[in-house]
Amino acid sequence: AILQMIKEFRPTLVGISATMILKVPTVRDLIKDIRTHFLPEYTPRILVGGSAFRSLPDVFQEIGADGFGYDLRSLTSLLA
Repeated sequence: AILQMIKEFRPTLVGISATMILKVPTVRDLIKDIRTHFLPEYTPRILVGGSAFRSLPDVFQEIGADGFGYDLRSLTSLLA
């Protein structure tokens, strides 16, 4: 469903939030699916946030995200 929405709306940015650390592998798999499905013709920027990433702020690079935001303000600064 998410890949279909991205295909239909072609956003420049996709935000993914996870509350539990146990969901980080699921987010990693989703990021991989997005990149695999749309490359090379198109890929949105992917930013992650939520409690799971606040606990592990450097893990966003390991799972293939383009950035991490601790809160809405920090995400806004990434977009500037």
